Amino acid sequence: MCSGSECPVLVASLLAHNVRTKFGVNFAFVHKFGCERAPEKQSFLREIFSDSCPMLFKDVLDMTHCHAHDLVSGHDVQVPPCDILVAGFPCTDVSNLNKNRSTEAHRGVIENKAKSTGTCFHGITCYMERHRPRLVILENVMGLAFAGNNLAQCISRLEEVGYTVKVWGLSPLLFAIPQERRRVWMVAINKELLLTMGASVETVHESL
Repeated sequence: MCSGSECPVLVASLLAHNVRTKFGVNFAFVHKFGCERAPEKQSFLREIFSDSCPMLFKDVLDMTHCHAHDLVSGHDVQVPPCDILVAGFPCTDVSNLNKNRSTEAHRGVIENKAKSTGTCFHGITCYMERHRPRLVILENVMGLAFAGNNLAQCISRLEEVGYTVKVWGLSPLLFAIPQERRRVWMVAINKELLLTMGASVETVHESL
């Protein structure tokens, strides 16, 4: 959801390839859908992933319903579940580059489900609540952690819909990428999955 490039799909494909070649394990990911609001990005994704992306939706909020319009087929289709959901959500309202980010309206966008940042995050969590993916990876700018209680509200909402959450502030320099643009990364694991595995939230947090 809202990646703009479907880069997580490329990462997953490389991971699966390396697991298969190095360990001989029959391991693969299936690209279930993409979701992107900008028309130019929709065109890019349809061109680049024409063979691997069976569905492309135009708005996260559309996916909070049972059915949504699929841009690939041109029809309304049933919104599919997935095991792993990777999503970004707009950073414009909480970014350090936004001169209004310290205003009360911007400091509460997650809690109030307001502006592009809050409404998109709300749509993502509504999808999670309905379709129960096992693992969710979310990304945003570091300003999310400093603009009011937005990050705390993100965690609270994720826990409310049944997920345990771990948060990092990571720099690309840790991964040999020559730029210093730290990002907030949230990893959310379905608590129901933990119960079936006999794992506790505390044990998962320690391992992460």
